[in-house]
Amino acid sequence: MTKTPFLWLLLALPLTASAADAGKDKDAQQRRILNEGYSILYRDARTLSAVKYLLWIKLESDDFDAVVTEVSEFGTRLHSDLADLPSRYPAVKVDLDPLPEMEKRKRIATGWDKFKSVAPLTGADGRKWERIVLNSMTNGINQERHLAAEIAKDETDPDLKQFALKTQ
Repeated sequence: MTKTPFLWLLLALPLTASAADAGKDKDAQQRRILNEGYSILYRDARTLSAVKYLLWIKLESDDFDAVVTEVSEFGTRLHSDLADLPSRYPAVKVDLDPLPEMEKRKRIATGWDKFKSVAPLTGADGRKWERIVLNSMTNGINQERHLAAEIAKDETDPDLKQFALKTQ
């Protein structure tokens, strides 16, 4: 009878180790998912920072110029802040390429389609051009906002959670 508790202990040890490994795997998977989000945020922030180059294409109103400049500066700051994260938080990666190939192709096709609609000689101009660009920027910022909100929901590090909340 005295051997029975010892046998139960021997049987329980592998189960305990297995549960601990499962917890580590789940944490690693969650960090990978978060890093995919940070990487998408990083790439999209670079795109927002480049929106200022649209001001070189056509003449625009002063109000439009101010909005585009502000969005571009936001994108530049966000891109810089995200680039700095891995040095402060080694578990964070912003250089992953998480999107499936078809999603990448779709985004490139969408970008070229949008470019054609605002191209210097053949695209829209005046107020119509400004509306197209403003709508595109609004969509991009909205995508960033929702992505940051999703990151904040799952982020376990309090400082990184605060960063994501501030970004949205």
